[in-house]
Amino acid sequence: MTHPVEHESTWKSGKHPRGISILEARETMMERSILIADDETNLCRILSAELRKAGYPTVIVHDGAQAIAEAEKSDFQMVILDVRMPVLDGFGALREIRKSHKDIPIIIMTAYEGHDTVASALSMGATACVSKPFDLESLVALVKATLDEGRGRSSVDWSAQIRTVLFNKHQPVLIEVHDGEYAGQYPSTIEDKDDQTLVVACPEGNGGHVILSAGSPITIGFAGEDAFYTFETTVLAPRDGAKPTMVIHKPAVIYRVQRRKYPRALTRIPIEISVVESEEAQGNGHAPFRVYTEDIGVGGFKMVTEAEIPDGTELDIEAVNISGLDHVSGTGKVIRSRKTTINSHHGWEYGIKFTKIDDEVRRALRVMVDSEGHD
Repeated sequence: MTHPVEHESTWKSGKHPRGISILEARETMMERSILIADDETNLCRILSAELRKAGYPTVIVHDGAQAIAEAEKSDFQMVILDVRMPVLDGFGALREIRKSHKDIPIIIMTAYEGHDTVASALSMGATACVSKPFDLESLVALVKATLDEGRGRSSVDWSAQIRTVLFNKHQPVLIEVHDGEYAGQYPSTIEDKDDQTLVVACPEGNGGHVILSAGSPITIGFAGEDAFYTFETTVLAPRDGAKPTMVIHKPAVIYRVQRRKYPRALTRIPIEISVVESEEAQGNGHAPFRVYTEDIGVGGFKMVTEAEIPDGTELDIEAVNISGLDHVSGTGKVIRSRKTTINSHHGWEYGIKFTKIDDEVRRALRVMVDSEGHD
């Protein structure tokens, strides 16, 4: 099947609104456009929309041969190529475009996570390589950095732009079921993956495992190093077994929905937690208990414990061993929680936000985080 070339806009009359001809308008647009080549129509349109918002007009094609033909016709400011395409793949298109366009930035998108794929793309002249699924916001930022910051620089180190793998085995995720008897949110984990799919554990509900039928729409959320991400997908097939799982589509693009306001450090700090009891719950609260931070920053910290604490609970916090301070006290609030496993026993992981903390403590935490260099 031959796909038409999709331009940012078309004109029904023989004149562009500024009075120039359609041919002149097209040539002017091409000179500053970005060429996107991928056979995933929805991905092309999502990426095109985001790039246009950032001020970059686009032209879309859906195979490698079309990409070469368009690149020969016009002077694009950038080309974005997928590896897996019909007629001619992205590597073949990259080779041909590089023959006549030595300096044009070319970004390769690939679902293959192996280092060999990235190395091959870069050796053929790719400017940068991004792994699917990629963070849409990060890709747009890469385009901006390439076209704006990279202009006029004879040598640019693009190795730092290569995306890390976003999905790993045993990675915690949150499954949101949109309708039916299981509508709601459930914690789960990634059990396996390949280039096109993810296998996630069927979460547990009140009556046992949540088994969703093929075609069920779901939303997957997961925490990255600096943000919370989400994507919509469908169940391809449920799998029976001692640990039931379901196969889902792996997305080409994900959305960053919540960015961390403050950086964190991985330092383990002993902290004593006391639940602030409400007037109605006097005498029914938790006894103080000691935990270690999993990571900590100016805004709060993460902790793992066997104690179950409801979201929104207010906490008194006492800490020691923070560099430069003998003793720290303040208050915090549970802003998120999920079930986890601690030494084969069920436990809970909590995100704690500081609600009251001295400026001196904040300064000490900022110094500690900066010295570790974590994001």
